[in-house]
Amino acid sequence: ADEIQRPAFRASLSQIFDEEDLTQFLSISEVLKGIIELLTPLISTLFLSALSLSSFILIDTSICLLASLSLLLLTFHPLPPSPEGISLQSSSYLTMLLYGYTHIVNHPLLLHHFFLSLLSSFTTLSIFVLLPPLILDMGPPEYLGYVSSIAGCGVLVGSILLNFTGPPANKTTSTSKLMLLQGITMIFA
Repeated sequence: ADEIQRPAFRASLSQIFDEEDLTQFLSISEVLKGIIELLTPLISTLFLSALSLSSFILIDTSICLLASLSLLLLTFHPLPPSPEGISLQSSSYLTMLLYGYTHIVNHPLLLHHFFLSLLSSFTTLSIFVLLPPLILDMGPPEYLGYVSSIAGCGVLVGSILLNFTGPPANKTTSTSKLMLLQGITMIFA
């Protein structure tokens, strides 16, 4: 699902931002994602130690609902008709899904990026599922926060390095290589 959501999110950003602002926004969002990855375990540990688990879950659910409601307030520009003549505004979900997959299959670079992202997400997510129980089994819960913070530092450093890789074509290649490296290193961690 993440492999479909991420490109859809990037495509929706082109409806909100101008072309020159889009690259800047994506760079800033990667840096912010790294900062969030760095701070979230520490803040979560502090909240969990100060509040009960049920209060913590209530706050987390409220924030999720607030974020979902804010997405409903966004307005998007109307989509232009596709080159193939398919009007995606009045099409069914299945038609849009088939059009998206056909578009990806017809463009080898997109297909390559899709499979590379799929491989990276699979390796990373499988490690993220296995890592917390392993860490909690070997030590106190604070260790999980430390390991997550160190991983957040890695995301932050990678995001900052991506900002200095040059034009967008280099960023795409660098992102693909870093995603593959992340997946491989997470397997052997």
